Amino acid sequence: MHSPSVKMDNKNDTIINDKTVLGKDPAVSFPGPDTKISRKRGIGMLKRPEPAEYPSYYREYVELVPEGRILDIFESQEKELEELVQNLTEEQLLFRYAPGKWSVKEMIGHVTDTERVLSYRAMCIARGEQTPLPGFNEEEYVKNADFDRLSVRGLLGHFSAVRRGTIHLFKSLRPDDWLKSGTANGFPITVRALAYIIAGHALHHQNIIRERYLKAKDFPAKG
Repeated sequence: MHSPSVKMDNKNDTIINDKTVLGKDPAVSFPGPDTKISRKRGIGMLKRPEPAEYPSYYREYVELVPEGRILDIFESQEKELEELVQNLTEEQLLFRYAPGKWSVKEMIGHVTDTERVLSYRAMCIARGEQTPLPGFNEEEYVKNADFDRLSVRGLLGHFSAVRRGTIHLFKSLRPDDWLKSGTANGFPITVRALAYIIAGHALHHQNIIRERYLKAKDFPAKG
């Protein structure tokens, strides 16, 4: 099993590096009183995942997620992304703040693709899947998707559809499902950790759009 080479500020500002060759690690569990979920409190009162529940390169995403009900955070992010980009011009949506960086459109598409993959992992692990789940190459996904040809309305609609599916999936889980663990991209991970990684990944890229795109000195002005 090879460890991923992770950069906190790599080519396109993502700390997910899912290009690793899969290992053959069996699904693992993380027992202990600190990771128990109370059935009476319900899934909305989940504790933040413990560091042992996910690979260390996801830590920044998990730590970005604010306190509160993770399902409420999922709901609010859908509107936040729409408000952030829906009024941008086509020129602004195609802006890249440096050579080799993704456009705003590609950032939106990447967030959607990644959520689809992570949500699928959560579903598989919650259903008891013991087979290691594959990694993915985010650069190749963006390259092959050609997101720049799509309208912002279409990209936001796609994100909304995927996010609705994510919310329905996590709402449907039993309390014990959140602590189930499996192997993805060669590393052990829990369903609960995947929920926080999904939310943190979206927040990470929203922050990148605000700070490195919208505030760039050469960001196109509206005509």
